[in-house]
Amino acid sequence: MTVIDTRFPPDLTPRRPARRVFAPLLPALPVAAAVLALLLCLLPGLSASAAAQEAPHGRVSGTIEDVPQGVPLAGSRVVLIRFKLDDKGVPRGQPVRNGTTDAAGKFRFDDVPIEPQTLYQVGATVGEQVVGSQPFTFPAGKRNVVLTLHYPRLVTDSSAVRIEEGLIAVEPRRGAVWVTEVLHLLNSSQNIVEGVQRPLELNLPSGAENLEFVRELQDRNGHERLGSKLLIYGNLEPGNSTVAYRYRLPVWLGTVELRKTYPHAVKTLSVLTPEGDLRLLGRQFEAKPMQTIDGNRYSAWAATDLPAGQSIAVRMSGVPIRQEIYLIPTGGFAVLMVGVVVWFLRRRLRARDAAASA
Repeated sequence: MTVIDTRFPPDLTPRRPARRVFAPLLPALPVAAAVLALLLCLLPGLSASAAAQEAPHGRVSGTIEDVPQGVPLAGSRVVLIRFKLDDKGVPRGQPVRNGTTDAAGKFRFDDVPIEPQTLYQVGATVGEQVVGSQPFTFPAGKRNVVLTLHYPRLVTDSSAVRIEEGLIAVEPRRGAVWVTEVLHLLNSSQNIVEGVQRPLELNLPSGAENLEFVRELQDRNGHERLGSKLLIYGNLEPGNSTVAYRYRLPVWLGTVELRKTYPHAVKTLSVLTPEGDLRLLGRQFEAKPMQTIDGNRYSAWAATDLPAGQSIAVRMSGVPIRQEIYLIPTGGFAVLMVGVVVWFLRRRLRARDAAASA
């Protein structure tokens, strides 16, 4: 019997090896790998660029007013600054737009990126005077901010001035203390407070000596001491100004008292002394946590919301006594002994004279 195989006959076509099939593609593989790697590197940047394009943009415009006659206004430089918090939570400013004003004092910034938790501020230089706005943000749902900047006027009214923060640092020495006072002044108005004819007047302890300034006011005209009064000359520009000075205060019996009054209201007044060196007594002050400055630890006290002219008493004890103080009892004892010897000799002489006459 003949058996017939009904399966398909095997494919007798000769097969080419796989390496010969893909051989023409081998030279292109390194190029393809490089392109793929480049695309992977660009994906984050492309995503960030797309997000930036989707971020809202706004407009900041405004006008500079109250410019005195004769002060050139057209072409004044205007800068828009953006403040953002860095990794340590400190605000950092960075210019984001620059422009100039027209003859009417108008300026405008377009395509300003609106970012959350970001402050903006506009500053301009008109003539030789700096004009600035208060920090601002874009209101929710708004993309247009209109500002009015006022050229500061010179005024004598100082009611807008206060001491934002005051610091009294006391460093004990043998028989004395060095006192450093730092005052951060805030002019909350948009005007310049005149301080040349009407200087800032501060009081000093009557025994203060070796007065020296660490930092004087902006636009300073110097300072002058008249007895227990310290006169500081200089105009107060809008915003913050700082003055710092130090003096030596002799101490004889280990205790020193500072009595202070300030011509402006004080928001916060702090007293710092090296840890464990001094003890402070003052009804207006409350103990605060220890502070570390340049690796050194300081005891801290603070008083808040002090009105202008209020008397502040700070009494500190524990100052190392001068060596001369120890000579006082020694000298007294020596004088006493000399007196006793003289009295004894005089008595002996009187007794001898009495015996001779008898």
